[in-house]
Amino acid sequence: MISQTPQAFPRSRRGWNQWLCLGVCAVSSACSLPSDHGPAGDANVAGDHKHAAAANDVAVDAAGNVTTVAVTIESLAPDKHLPFKPCLEQALKHNLKAAIARMATQVSAQEEQVASAAFDPVIRFNGITYPDIGTGWDSRGGNAMVKKKFITGAELRAEAGTAFSNNNDRGLDYMPRGTEHVVRLTQPLLRGAGIGVNRAPIDLARIITSSSSATARAEVMEMLRATESAYWTVGWAKESLRVQNESLGRSQRILADVQEKHRLGAATKIDQLEADAAVAAAREQVERASQRYSDAVSNLIYLLGLVPGSIPEGMTVDHLKVPENRISNPEGSYQQALRLNPQEVLLANEVERRSIESRVARNAVLPAVNLEVSNGSSGLIGFDGQTSSGKPNESSNWSAMLQVSIPWTSRAERAQAEQARLQLERSELAREDGRRQLRRDIFETAREIESGRRQLDAATEGERVNRAKWEEQMHRQQEGIVSVRDLREAEAELQQASLRALTAQLGVLVADARLARLDGSILQRNDLTF
Repeated sequence: MISQTPQAFPRSRRGWNQWLCLGVCAVSSACSLPSDHGPAGDANVAGDHKHAAAANDVAVDAAGNVTTVAVTIESLAPDKHLPFKPCLEQALKHNLKAAIARMATQVSAQEEQVASAAFDPVIRFNGITYPDIGTGWDSRGGNAMVKKKFITGAELRAEAGTAFSNNNDRGLDYMPRGTEHVVRLTQPLLRGAGIGVNRAPIDLARIITSSSSATARAEVMEMLRATESAYWTVGWAKESLRVQNESLGRSQRILADVQEKHRLGAATKIDQLEADAAVAAAREQVERASQRYSDAVSNLIYLLGLVPGSIPEGMTVDHLKVPENRISNPEGSYQQALRLNPQEVLLANEVERRSIESRVARNAVLPAVNLEVSNGSSGLIGFDGQTSSGKPNESSNWSAMLQVSIPWTSRAERAQAEQARLQLERSELAREDGRRQLRRDIFETAREIESGRRQLDAATEGERVNRAKWEEQMHRQQEGIVSVRDLREAEAELQQASLRALTAQLGVLVADARLARLDGSILQRNDLTF
């Protein structure tokens, strides 16, 4: 950093003015503000990095290259069965979105350190050389300066040496040139004064860190909701494939019976053709169900963070089962969401951020009034080198200065303050609107769960009745008192009733996962932490 030329800088008689000013600026590592980081904090951060690396199976070699360990579905389910809870644990550890969310939180955590660094001490060294017209020799000088800003807005500067830059940011050099060391204290009295205004950058950085953490938590919770829904979708697709295979078996059974009766002359050619068509349609439904199952497993593999590849034949998941111990309580879920839902944290952080910005903008409207007090020790010598008493002139020089700066209209500052006030009101309205939307979504999802349970009960009863009807129709058809068409209709109704029951189960489970995502309990109800 180049310092300003000292006042009354000497010039040579030959008219040349060659001088060199070199500056070296170093920032001290000490910080006067309390911090969560230090030797113990650094250890915690390092531990967090190790934990994140282990959780995501990340390896770092000597060159600093990051690699991930490939995990396949065969290694996760060697017996070709994927349990529910280990799947969620796998997704939380290996899903790339979860890894990205963790890294985003670590990156934003540095914002507070950057903001706090503004209050770190600064050490500056200056050196200068110039021709001395009195001696004809080149003169050299230098000084060292330490500057520290405090949370109240005060700035303390201490300089020592033979060359000074006393007019920095001032336009007035009021300290004697012979000063050997100077101590200055500057304190804003209106604009820029106060802990709240000067701590604003740190508070804003803290809010950024909190919001980043809430955003990461929201992404992880949404990922878990998607994983839970995908898992049960795999179960639904597997059961749907089973239902279609059972339907194909019943259709083949009808065809075999019709063929035998046609051979004996008890059935017509059209009966046999209709039975053949029913078998072909059933085979088509089996292929479609098989494709849905493969797609569902592929989606689950992606969400689990596994390496895409072939789907193991015969892989199974837990059976679809609606939990009976979860009682829908929308009001309780809403109150829980106000504590656990990351969206509520984001909205509250936005209100706090706008409040801080409004406070800073209001302070900027005030006049700039600064009080500066300086004291320096001087070894000045009089014209004859001595004082009237014949002793060297060694004295202490002090000064006090009051700076007042009043803008003509403060139009820009007042407009910015009004803008900040309106943005604060807007954020408060946005938080209220977000809460109303959250409440609406929770109550709608709770109603969907209750309705889904009733639909499931009706569909289960319908499946039982249609299965009994099919068995009775099959028995009567063997006796020759029921037509083939009636028998096929009974089979089709049983197939549709079974699919409706499965779809109702899936609907309840997916809605239950969505409710857990909305009220923020999806992590704790599965005994997971993030």
